[in-house]
Amino acid sequence: MGAQTQQDGSVGWTLPIDPKVKGIHMSDINDFGKVVAGAFLNPDKVGNGSYLSLATELNSYNDILNAFKANGKEYTFNQVPVEVFSSFFEGAGEIAQMLAYFEAHTYMGPNSEAQIKLAKEIATEKFTSLNEWIKQN
Repeated sequence: MGAQTQQDGSVGWTLPIDPKVKGIHMSDINDFGKVVAGAFLNPDKVGNGSYLSLATELNSYNDILNAFKANGKEYTFNQVPVEVFSSFFEGAGEIAQMLAYFEAHTYMGPNSEAQIKLAKEIATEKFTSLNEWIKQN
């Protein structure tokens, strides 16, 4: 799902998802340890089969493009119909279905807010935003 060189020479994404829809939960993988450590430190809050969802923010592709642009990196986004995308490579139809799910229900699915909130509450440190991650990387 990383940015690719496009037909016009730009670097970005060509996907069957509305770039205005906030459906992509994002986090820095390095923040995972903050949640794990927090879980061990707070067994009273997260025991008994609790689910924790690491998500620093919920973005649209437009949000992602804007964050990169604010940090001096230009990317493009081209929305294509599912039928077109599905013909790009073997398995593209399944990826299109997944992106349709994100568009309808977000990456983490409906009713994930409580799991995200709990992970943020017990984390040992603040999570890294996309903007901070771009600056660091």
